[in-house]
Amino acid sequence: IVTYNIKKFPWSCKSFRRSSILQTYSIILLQECFNEYCDSLEYWFPNYYICRGTIKGINLFNSGLAILSQYPVLEVEFHKFTNYNKWSLDCLSEKGFLSVLLQLDNGEKLRVINTHLQSSDYEKYDIQALLQFMELLKYTSTLRENYIIGGDFNIDISLTQKLLDERTSYSPIDPSVYIDFSKGYTSSHKIGRAHV
Repeated sequence: IVTYNIKKFPWSCKSFRRSSILQTYSIILLQECFNEYCDSLEYWFPNYYICRGTIKGINLFNSGLAILSQYPVLEVEFHKFTNYNKWSLDCLSEKGFLSVLLQLDNGEKLRVINTHLQSSDYEKYDIQALLQFMELLKYTSTLRENYIIGGDFNIDISLTQKLLDERTSYSPIDPSVYIDFSKGYTSSHKIGRAHV
């Protein structure tokens, strides 16, 4: 399983060029995969089941979330967050999480959840991201099957570790994005005293 924020904002002209790398994974979670971009997923990933977040409210853009799976999909749900920062650009898209139930080859079922929590360009994190994370944890408390949560959390995992119970494991790796909060600049390489 891999999670990847493709950083394709709704107004971006980026094209998808990393499909060969991603196709080495059986389950792919994508964030910022907005409407005009989603139309090409079938072309780039012809051997995957493709699930997308939909628009449930009055937002201009969908959630930008997609889950691609080589395992059969039994169920797809999108849950809109009730908490969000209405003064940020994130309010233009549908903030929430995409949840799919997969049938694995060994006969077991696995729930895979993809999310993109509230972003914050000039602070370490937006309090709404933690509230959204709590909504997600409340949902997982109702699940009977094993599950995996992935996505772009926009918060330091140390802030959420105390919210997780003993059944949850987290294996941190190097971050993919560093943020210089003094300038609101992001980079895939460490920049000065940037935060993760």
